[in-house]
Amino acid sequence: MDITVDQDVHLIRDVQNGMRSRGFSKQVLNDDEARIQHYHDWYSWFMEL
Repeated sequence: MDITVDQDVHLIRDVQNGMRSRGFSKQVLNDDEARIQHYHDWYSWFMEL
């Protein structure tokens, strides 16, 4: 893999461990991530109709 992907793979373990900690209460999305989440929510809702 290239260096960027290798770095991401290494860091994701720490991120996932942090999300499982008792101190993690909620995820805060940036504007782009919020739009993507909204799209997925809308798509899931629409497909259930």
